[in-house]
Amino acid sequence: MKINIIGQPFYNIGDYAACKNITDLLENSAYDFSVITEITNKKDPWFDKLLGGKLKYLLPSYGRRRYILFTLFCVIFPFFAKFVFKNKGLKEIINSDFILVAPGGLELGLYRNWRLLFYLSFAYANKIPYGLYSRSFGGFSTCTFLDRVFKLITIFICRKSCFNSLRDIISQREAKKYNVKYISSIDIVFLENKVVSEYAIPYPKDSYIIFVPTWITWHPFFKNISELSLDSFYLSIITELLAKTNKFILLIPHMYYNNQDVNNYKRLIQKLNSNRVIIVDNLQSSNDYQKLYLDASFAIVTRYHQTVFAIMNKTPFISLTYESKMTGMLSFLGLEDYSFSIYDLIASNKASVIIDRYEDICLDLSRIRKQLSKSAMTANNIALDTYESFNLLFK
Repeated sequence: MKINIIGQPFYNIGDYAACKNITDLLENSAYDFSVITEITNKKDPWFDKLLGGKLKYLLPSYGRRRYILFTLFCVIFPFFAKFVFKNKGLKEIINSDFILVAPGGLELGLYRNWRLLFYLSFAYANKIPYGLYSRSFGGFSTCTFLDRVFKLITIFICRKSCFNSLRDIISQREAKKYNVKYISSIDIVFLENKVVSEYAIPYPKDSYIIFVPTWITWHPFFKNISELSLDSFYLSIITELLAKTNKFILLIPHMYYNNQDVNNYKRLIQKLNSNRVIIVDNLQSSNDYQKLYLDASFAIVTRYHQTVFAIMNKTPFISLTYESKMTGMLSFLGLEDYSFSIYDLIASNKASVIIDRYEDICLDLSRIRKQLSKSAMTANNIALDTYESFNLLFK
């Protein structure tokens, strides 16, 4: 059974953790698998170390216009697709027994990823079975003609998929709305319940708060939010935390391409006068991150998988959400009380709301840790069930 994984995001610690889990499962089940990506992708040292020869830079890299045209061709003229597209990477798709879309976000929806849609359309045209593993779905834009075309083709392709596991309640509602069959899933990172890490934490247990800000000016919903506004908002949170507690505040990077997050953190720290705000940039794996969460007293996070890490390690948290995959996951686990819309808070300049909620949570830590433990166990069981369902495809 030859499985090729496509649509794998890189340079992101959450996607690294998800890739680690799915590839560990496939390897333990003795599947022959590879992760195939574009020839032009810059090599990610974390993924290269994780996957070795299983990571193959084979897929063609076209411009957006070509991906759109090629997607339309595969859907309208499926019989001719194998004769027209002869790239080595596309032949790898044809030679697959199954194409698996890597766990991930809203590429088949809000982000309108024509490249991924083309690969799936090419698999469809060549009658190669394919599926989506623990992904988010939907949030389609219909502003332009191309947006509406993307939506129609995505729904068509997902209806033809033989396995759609969707990881949050909002994605599941979207699928149901468009008559896309799915199984109710959860993020695959929840499957990892035995964390092995040699990372030596230089701070005592419960002596620090993890803070993971993100600069989301790239996001479709945040184009009118400036970098300066985000800096000001995050500085307000840090300043109030310093005033309310004597704990260290650890800033840990989520995106590690070109030290993107670390450089933003350095800019913040330059505006503070405190030796209790520290950048932790020596973590080597997702297990190191989880070990850091395990000993943290609290976490304030703005990224999906950092929220997952907090839940898994029973670390009380506040999640500052920026899109449906985050709110959908928290609602699915009954943890929506621990989230705020970051857009609403920035618009109203109310960082103090977060601090007030932090103080409320700290008054009820025992109950909240028990709640997180129950949610983590529920999520782990769902993740196990998802992989069992996936295995049944090949029985």
